[in-house]
Amino acid sequence: MNHSERFVFITEWYDPNASLYRRYELLYYPEDGSVEMHDVKNHRTFLKRTKYDDLHLEDLFIGNKVNVFSRQLVLTDYGDQYTARQLGSRKEKTLALIKPDAISKVGEIIEIINKAGFTITKLKMMTLSRKEATDFHIDHHSKPFLK
Repeated sequence: MNHSERFVFITEWYDPNASLYRRYELLYYPEDGSVEMHDVKNHRTFLKRTKYDDLHLEDLFIGNKVNVFSRQLVLTDYGDQYTARQLGSRKEKTLALIKPDAISKVGEIIEIINKAGFTITKLKMMTLSRKEATDFHIDHHSKPFLK
């Protein structure tokens, strides 16, 4: 690990006193676990670099909510290209299939997925032929969840 390595994220925090969202640049230094924050709008330092043991590298991914000194920050974007290159591939991905008999409830299903905190990045509606469905499931044929 590079001694001067730092990761930058754009975050949002809802300020209940002002009833508005504030945007910050959150800098995380993995070498010593310290953080620093800058107000994006005013271009001012909001929090000087400070050691903060409750934030870890595995917590830092787009869409996650992290607490920094009792402020719940939502990580909305990468703050620089270095961070995007280094941490961008760490997103967890999954595939969801909706069976034909549930198509009438697809709106409700998508709403449940979003409320659970997942982000849908690619959505495609298609009907698989019997051969495509068989080919897709061939690796899982012996698995108990298909029985």
